[in-house]
Amino acid sequence: MVHSAAENPFSASRVRPGAIGFRFPPGDCLASLIERLRESGWRGQIVGPHGSGKSTLLATLVGELASTGPIVACVELHDRQRRLPKEFDLTRLAAGTLVVVDGYEQLSLWNRFRLKSACRRRRLGLLATAHRDVGLPTLISTATSVALAQEVVRALLADRDCSIEAEQIAVRFAKHEGNLREMLFDLYDLYEQRRARALVEWRLAGKNWLRTATVLVMSARTLLSKVGIAPFALQGLSGFAIRRSGLKPASRIFRRLPDASTKGAMLVSKPHALARRHGCARIAKIAKPDALRRRQN
Repeated sequence: MVHSAAENPFSASRVRPGAIGFRFPPGDCLASLIERLRESGWRGQIVGPHGSGKSTLLATLVGELASTGPIVACVELHDRQRRLPKEFDLTRLAAGTLVVVDGYEQLSLWNRFRLKSACRRRRLGLLATAHRDVGLPTLISTATSVALAQEVVRALLADRDCSIEAEQIAVRFAKHEGNLREMLFDLYDLYEQRRARALVEWRLAGKNWLRTATVLVMSARTLLSKVGIAPFALQGLSGFAIRRSGLKPASRIFRRLPDASTKGAMLVSKPHALARRHGCARIAKIAKPDALRRRQN
């Protein structure tokens, strides 16, 4: 599956069983696990606490068996699911098929007995995951640690610029009592909070840059106006910067009048406020250029 760069690295699609590989303890590997399963007559159990990687290991194991081993028939059980689904019919399975039950401990004792008996009678293999021993040969016992949690997080953040501190991982690992699944869901929320904060900071930085540019443009325009040059080139730029930055302009229109005798005069809406702000003494309050010409004539 191709993941978007903007996607949260701790989203369900990235941390689901099979999306990330199982980390075997030192000295163990997938090949040795399959060999133990074969030696036990294709009957076995994967035991471990909540969120320790049982389903992840099972997805890796089933994917390997599907290409090299026997036919695999999988079923996943959830809380309070005391029997196998009706559509999962053992009578339709061929001899030698490996029945894989994820969440075996959810079955009632009676249905466990029926499942084991049916698999033995029809010569089917049986592989189960459980939180404790359910009477099958133990293939592997899964466990978690802070070091393992940090390794998984580093793998998920391998293609990202951000990082999560080891202390943050350790705190959340202890908070969820070693449950890696719940810890990763917690890190999803942390990543979203940091991304939202970074977006706000980026917007504020852009706003501050526009404000600085606006002040520089307005200062340049005022300086040019003092020497009698109407800064037509700066009008559009400063207007855009003012609108983007949110600053209130001192005036709405700056225009050089055509009459040379009115050099330095500008048409403004609030000349007194502008004069106090920029220290310009040669600002005239003029409604229209034509009125100025009539007054001079």
